[in-house]
Amino acid sequence: EKVAPVWFQVDPSVIDKQDPDCVWRVRSRVVPNKQGRKGRGRERETIYELWSPVRWVALLVKLQLPLRTFQVRMLDSGEADTWRWQNGDWSVNQSPLAKGSEARPHSNGVFLRPNQLVDGDSKVLLHINTNKTADIGKEGNQKGYNVPWILGGPLHQDPFYWLEKLRCWQEKYNPISRLTKWQELDA
Repeated sequence: EKVAPVWFQVDPSVIDKQDPDCVWRVRSRVVPNKQGRKGRGRERETIYELWSPVRWVALLVKLQLPLRTFQVRMLDSGEADTWRWQNGDWSVNQSPLAKGSEARPHSNGVFLRPNQLVDGDSKVLLHINTNKTADIGKEGNQKGYNVPWILGGPLHQDPFYWLEKLRCWQEKYNPISRLTKWQELDA
């Protein structure tokens, strides 16, 4: 079983030294000499690495919300949703992965734009896109359930803040070019 690393190697050009959310380090490692070089058979190589906040945010969300680990791992950050939750408001998602239209929106991400007629005054809901046995026989965005949750408050208690922050970090430092199927995820 392969476990995703907390630190991952990047090209130095990826590092944004002005971004407080970009946690990086430089380290050297010993590698075998390239063929044809004389010496002891080993040399040092400098590598640049970024710290991934994914595990930290997953643990924090588990502490904030009554969710199972699997549910937190499967949360969809909404790259394909028609509407995008950012900075406390909704706008049309400009991602090339976005689906749907304003009239017929696609929505499967953790940030759910509520139907004001059904959901009342809620500005945003949490969409948990998997619900174990209750999902049997359901398709795509019919799976899961919606959770009203307090918006704002202290940062350590605000899952909207941390999930949005993680999504923005992912888009900048670990972007996707296509949607990921659950079967492609490792441990």
